[in-house]
Amino acid sequence: MLFLLGPIMLGLAVLMLIPCIVALQIDSPDLKPFLVSEAITITVAILLMILRGRGRRPTLRIREMFLLTNLAWLMVCGFGALPFILSHTVGSFTDAIFESVSGVTTTGATVLSGLDMLPADILLWRSIMQWIGGLWIIALGAAVLPFLRIGGMRLFKTESSDLSDKALPRTRRILTQLLLVYATLTVACFAAYWIGGMSIFDAVNHAMTTVSTS
Repeated sequence: MLFLLGPIMLGLAVLMLIPCIVALQIDSPDLKPFLVSEAITITVAILLMILRGRGRRPTLRIREMFLLTNLAWLMVCGFGALPFILSHTVGSFTDAIFESVSGVTTTGATVLSGLDMLPADILLWRSIMQWIGGLWIIALGAAVLPFLRIGGMRLFKTESSDLSDKALPRTRRILTQLLLVYATLTVACFAAYWIGGMSIFDAVNHAMTTVSTS
């Protein structure tokens, strides 16, 4: 579980670099909060991968799959709120968590007012969190729920009745294909907004939030 949570947190840290670059370019005061958030997230990711059991391959059963999903969701929400907390963009810790959870769950709700006046790096991070959330829901439906054999998820056929070594590569293949389709739709949506007259920055933000249904 620790080994699998590590790469997830590392991926979040990589995405956090994007608003860091934007903050650097526009000389935003939020650069330091983003760098601190980046350092904390990377440190936790490395520690999780170091503390894993040596010489053991990850074998996921149903309960481990759901535990991984919930832990990863909570960690992404928690660490995704760090830039909001450290930059004092929102009024309180609770509001920062709300903003992060709202993004990952793609509800579109926000505690922020005057979004057009917020720094570009914060706006971009909100969009990235929502984009992550949209993919997360799709990945959960395609990779986890089929193993329950309930409802429409029965349409997904698995190679094994349990989450054994055979099921893990298949899950990885499904998620890779989903990411490719999701990214392609995002690029197409960006192109449509850009051709329609939006600036590149607005088109990127609106594309990520549109495809994720936020």
